[in-house]
Amino acid sequence: MRISERALVLWGKTGAGGAWHPLVCHMLDVGVVALRMWDTVLSAGMRSRLAGGLGLPEDAAGRWVAFLAGLHDLGKATPAFAARGTIPQAVAVRKRLSTPPLIPEHHHGALTSWLGRQALVRLGISQRVIPELTLAMGGHHGTFDGGKPLSQAIGGGVWEGARAELVHALTGALDLPIGEPPPSCDHPTGLRLAGLISVADWIGSSTDFFPLHVPPPGDVPDELDLLAYAESARARAALALGKLGWLAAPSDTNPSPFAKLFPSISSLRPLQSVVIDLAPKLSGPFLLIAEAPMGEGKTEAALYVADHAGATLGARGAYFALPTMATSDQMFGRVCDFLASRHAGDQSVNLQLLHGHASLSDAFRALVKDGNRIFRPEGIDSPSGSDPSVIAAEWFTHRKRGLLAPFGVGTVDQALLAVLQARHNFVRLFGLADKVLVLDEVHAYDAYMTTLIERLLEWLAALGAPVVLLSATLPESRRRRLLAAYGRGIGQTDAAGADSVPYPRLT
Repeated sequence: MRISERALVLWGKTGAGGAWHPLVCHMLDVGVVALRMWDTVLSAGMRSRLAGGLGLPEDAAGRWVAFLAGLHDLGKATPAFAARGTIPQAVAVRKRLSTPPLIPEHHHGALTSWLGRQALVRLGISQRVIPELTLAMGGHHGTFDGGKPLSQAIGGGVWEGARAELVHALTGALDLPIGEPPPSCDHPTGLRLAGLISVADWIGSSTDFFPLHVPPPGDVPDELDLLAYAESARARAALALGKLGWLAAPSDTNPSPFAKLFPSISSLRPLQSVVIDLAPKLSGPFLLIAEAPMGEGKTEAALYVADHAGATLGARGAYFALPTMATSDQMFGRVCDFLASRHAGDQSVNLQLLHGHASLSDAFRALVKDGNRIFRPEGIDSPSGSDPSVIAAEWFTHRKRGLLAPFGVGTVDQALLAVLQARHNFVRLFGLADKVLVLDEVHAYDAYMTTLIERLLEWLAALGAPVVLLSATLPESRRRRLLAAYGRGIGQTDAAGADSVPYPRLT
């Protein structure tokens, strides 16, 4: 499969000395990363929810997700992006493609949302479904914008032909089931897609794994074998996910007994006994509120529930959110010890510390050092059991990425940013949606923080994420509000389990 010069001249990334990356190559890079993540990173529960939200079987859903991810930069195939400025690549575009004399400025994410509508209509997708899909495609720079652009910004004629070639290239290289378009896409599914597409773009934009295809001086190549390039991109995607630490997640589907997880506990506390009986009955998304004084074993109970949910419900990990950096550091050590014991001899699992001073933690720096040692190129396929069971992969230590790791401990604000007007808040939601959220010391939060927590609970319920709340005690009115918030997310109008029970209590 080949592509014409009018499409091949369009650039996606630039580098030093005139080197650049054709737009079609970058779109394929991101598409194959998304498909590889679907196959090897997303939990069975996340795949099922995405496929169900799109109304498709899982295999078809995975290919449509990869295709939508590849389309994320369709807005770069426009005069507003490709032909503006004085860089050599823009000059080359103006020489080969008919370009308006005055080009209005438009962000290419917004252009993607607009042009994506036209592309998806041609593929037979219902107008009712398209808005959610196109917003997800165009939001990879952190915000959603679906407004109509000026015609001079998008270009017609030869530009339309070039964009059609890009879409055709993606459908062929990704083996898109064109005859089976997604018949639905609700808002939670759209947010999951937006998060996945942004992450795939971050990985697919790394020149460490996807080097610029056109070296200096940057002359436009005569041809490009798309199928051969897509095959090499698949190998690079697999390498990237392995080397960056994306595969460092638990895979055990057999729940471990409480006694095996905590051999040092010889006498169970009453709360722990109730949790052991309750855990096998938990199915689907759930909210569990544990109220008990200090010393009753709430942390161990939460770890047990999170581990059980990982094995039986497909949760990919857990995030432990606490009020302060000091309490987060203390909990980090406990969770690290638990994971080291739980996964001794298994493939390493990725644990992150998330707060403003995480880099000052000696324990966290040691895990990052172990992660750097393991994820060197020659260390990816090291024998099982020869590496530490808990590491911190460096890629996840960067801003906005921490909640994407399977396990994390940190301050509550890191989770609450998922429901605030912050750039890439949907990436944080995507990270939380595939794990159990454990929110500790809920009694310590004021009315404002509690309102944000309620909003977070509503979203996590809609996304299918289990939540465990730990508290010394809660007023009945606050407990009801928390239950009601989660209930709204799963479509329940009554706060099930809100009736008063003796303290200490599980709700």
